[in-house]
Amino acid sequence: MKLILFTFHFFVICFGYSQNLIVSLNNSTVETFPIVNIQSIKFGTNSMILNELDGTVNTWNISDINNYSFDGLSGVEDNIELKKSNFTVFPNPSVGSVNIQYLSNLETLITIEIIDASGKLIEQIYHGGHSGNKLYKWEANVQDGIYYCRISTENKTISKPLIIK
Repeated sequence: MKLILFTFHFFVICFGYSQNLIVSLNNSTVETFPIVNIQSIKFGTNSMILNELDGTVNTWNISDINNYSFDGLSGVEDNIELKKSNFTVFPNPSVGSVNIQYLSNLETLITIEIIDASGKLIEQIYHGGHSGNKLYKWEANVQDGIYYCRISTENKTISKPLIIK
């Protein structure tokens, strides 16, 4: 699989601090990412992966993307079913019980999973319909280390790092 990698430094030099990456999906949702928060973007055969500086990973299927572009201070409103700001994992680091809070303004089918650093599925926390603001719990009966909490919808996946002590 051929990957194209753009680094954070490339964006800052070429596009400046007031620039945004705007991703428009086929389902009419639009997401905006300030360039200063982007670590890298990778394009694979079937996916676009955006890594943010805070460790958040956003993944889309290429077939779900209508367009992506770079723009100045955008007035585009986010109307998305899965945004990083609506997905919180706490406490982080944790010594056992982990809370996963997710807020969605749309009724949608979601899957919440915990994976290890190698991408191996550790546990599926939830799979089903979701709307509103809900709290899911995971009892972390695993070895100390870095794990990822992954929430997936039909069009997007976001993963957040989680440290278990």
